[in-house]
Amino acid sequence: MTLRSHEELTASLVDVLDEQAQAPDEFYRGCAAALEWVTGQRSTAPVSGDAGQRAGEAAMNAELAAAIAMLHGERPIPTPLRRGYLSGVEATLAWVLGQTEEPPL
Repeated sequence: MTLRSHEELTASLVDVLDEQAQAPDEFYRGCAAALEWVTGQRSTAPVSGDAGQRAGEAAMNAELAAAIAMLHGERPIPTPLRRGYLSGVEATLAWVLGQTEEPPL
């Protein structure tokens, strides 16, 4: 598994923020939150909300697992998170971690 480069992440964040500005959507909000966290522009993890948690590979896998568990009904979805947001986080972190070649957009 190969992590995406900082350049790829930054370019993807620009694309996501562009899309979100044109058509605000929970999916894009989740993508943006994950990318901001991974690139160090956000200090809280996108699903757990843990403050100051560095976005290392283990932490990214934990956030991805939490999003998947919530989407599959294995864990409750806490307020204010929504399914679309969690789907955006899931798609983004799977791509960042190299689990899929398909970027979130």
